[in-house]
Amino acid sequence: MTRKSTTCFGKDGKYKSVYSTEAEAIESACYQKKERGIDLFPYQCDRCGEWHLTPLEGKSSDCGCSNSYKNLYPTQEAALRDIERLGAEGRLRPYPCDRGKGWHLTSKMT
Repeated sequence: MTRKSTTCFGKDGKYKSVYSTEAEAIESACYQKKERGIDLFPYQCDRCGEWHLTPLEGKSSDCGCSNSYKNLYPTQEAALRDIERLGAEGRLRPYPCDRGKGWHLTSKMT
């Protein structure tokens, strides 16, 4: 069952929806895709410990990998799709988040 957070809110200032389990969050993400055509993926929040949904394609996130916000992708495939969308093949490559939260992009080719 979806409920609103009392601690976490989005950039729009509204409280985020909260899910107690990953399975609930996945079910909601599937529903959003089917009913509204919105691609979302679940993540466990570092702040409240519960589950939220975020857009599938690169969302700027402070995942703790560095001192700055980076785009975070849920899968390597999603990162590769964004590289293609940006027309940056050969200039960007995906690499796994140091914190295990998904994938980032880098221009370092080594």
